[in-house]
Amino acid sequence: AWIRVDDGTDRIGDIGVYLRSESPPDIPDRIPEILFEIVSPGKVSHQRDYVSKREEDRALGIREYVIVDRFARTMRVHAR
Repeated sequence: AWIRVDDGTDRIGDIGVYLRSESPPDIPDRIPEILFEIVSPGKVSHQRDYVSKREEDRALGIREYVIVDRFARTMRVHAR
């Protein structure tokens, strides 16, 4: 899922789920309803996936943010 965070920042989410729309805006301006992030190895990546991206996604209005952590063998769902 290609997401425009702000005018100077675009990023790619691991898996984005877009529900059907009458007239969908162009990606990256369209916000997915559900976004999955797969946790990357390392402390910096862990902080980014669990905190930074989650805060950005909440501010963008993403309805559900799912964190899949293969290292901890967990999945967390954060819903609005």
